[in-house]
Amino acid sequence: MNARITIIPVVVLTLGLAGCDAAGNLDARISEAEACDAVKGAVVSTGRFEADVINNCDFGSSDEAPAYYVLRLNAHCREELCGSVLLGWYGVERDTGRVFDWDISYMRPIEEIGS
Repeated sequence: MNARITIIPVVVLTLGLAGCDAAGNLDARISEAEACDAVKGAVVSTGRFEADVINNCDFGSSDEAPAYYVLRLNAHCREELCGSVLLGWYGVERDTGRVFDWDISYMRPIEEIGS
């Protein structure tokens, strides 16, 4: 009895996800914390705000602009009741860390800060 063995080559393709951040965004080279620090540094160095005015950053959805972190910069609330503490909307390019004024209506950068 002659047995015939057929070898079938199998190709396995894998998608490398090592370049993704926790949210699944590709090629994130800086973290959210670094993006917030970059915005704080940019607005202080250009004289827009004093450092002691700035409190924190809130990150918005960047589904429409995956190459950017989209964030709002907030001031401290120094009163018992505060309305808005918004200092502005900013975009930080994920792979370069460049900071931009951000058009939140159209989800696009307006002008680079400190360029």
